[in-house]
Amino acid sequence: MNEERKSGVIASVVQWVILGMSCLLLCWTASAVVDQGKELSQQKTALQYHSARLDKIENAIIGLTAISGDVKVLAQRIEAIREGQIRMENIIELQIGKL
Repeated sequence: MNEERKSGVIASVVQWVILGMSCLLLCWTASAVVDQGKELSQQKTALQYHSARLDKIENAIIGLTAISGDVKVLAQRIEAIREGQIRMENIIELQIGKL
């Protein structure tokens, strides 16, 4: 009986050791999950911040692109006005030359 009792005690100790190791593993896993959640939350915040900045940059680029087109149109209008002025000067010179 003494041998059976020793076997039972050893089996009980092994079970408690396994249970303790399982609890430690569970606590470690829970801690890792919490840490991962915090990191993901920080990354989400950073992504939202950078996404907002990218939206502002994108809007600025669209605005600059529109301005570029406006500048081209203005340059064409100025060129047309200049050509009209040259034609008017030539007409005036012809009129003066006839006098």
